[in-house]
Amino acid sequence: MLGNKHLTMAFLIAPVLGIMGWYAVDYFVAPPPQKAQSGEAYELMAHSKCRYTSGVCLLENGDIKVSLRPTNEKKHLVLEGLLPIEGARIQWLHKTGEPIDEAVFIPLSKNEYTDDSEEGVVKYVAELPSGANDAQAFRFAMTIAGTHYYAESTTLFMERQYFQ
Repeated sequence: MLGNKHLTMAFLIAPVLGIMGWYAVDYFVAPPPQKAQSGEAYELMAHSKCRYTSGVCLLENGDIKVSLRPTNEKKHLVLEGLLPIEGARIQWLHKTGEPIDEAVFIPLSKNEYTDDSEEGVVKYVAELPSGANDAQAFRFAMTIAGTHYYAESTTLFMERQYFQ
């Protein structure tokens, strides 16, 4: 079977052409990235860390990247990002989808939640709701430079002991 030089060359060239075709189609067909418009709303993608007991939830859309993580004493949720946030809030949802409680993030000054080694990172904190053991998901919304961003994901990243 491999004695035929044309067949051997086809086996070597076909994968290369397939990969080149994949990138060529993306280059010519994909729409160019657009800048976020002030006043518009954009969804943040929840990374896989939000779906597991990782201790952190990463939310991203283009160059907007924020993380949510519970504090060590398990009473607050810290929001970290690289851009100044005008406002942010989180709503905790019951497994039926009904809202349980809501919290507003407030900016942090230098205190026990900040680390001097993290240059340029802005941090905000929200109090975890009491009695939110039934919270299975959350809705998150924030505003940066007049543009609104939102996300919805599970609360598994927080591990259940954070609600006690």
